[in-house]
Amino acid sequence: MGDLLFLAHLEGVKPSYHDNGTLKMALIILEDCIACDACVPPCPTHSIVADDPIYVIDPKTCTECVGFAEIPTCVEACPIDCIIIDNDYIESDEDLLEKYKKSQEQ
Repeated sequence: MGDLLFLAHLEGVKPSYHDNGTLKMALIILEDCIACDACVPPCPTHSIVADDPIYVIDPKTCTECVGFAEIPTCVEACPIDCIIIDNDYIESDEDLLEKYKKSQEQ
């Protein structure tokens, strides 16, 4: 259900798509976050950290799960659907995949 509500946030936003047809997006956690920690463990790049009072996603390390999953794992894990598109950080498939590969080398 989380992915369906996430996609509903796209209304009014002109979406762009990855080469494989999936939506291209940067992610941000809204202030509605209840700091439940559900999004942290599934993140393959450890890009989600606790802040005060909510969690935040580091756009420098977040790969939007390109190379790992079809839907970002944090979006699927969030029980209140507060992870949405952040139009300030749109990246190409190539950049996201390269970022993911570098994260796996560490």
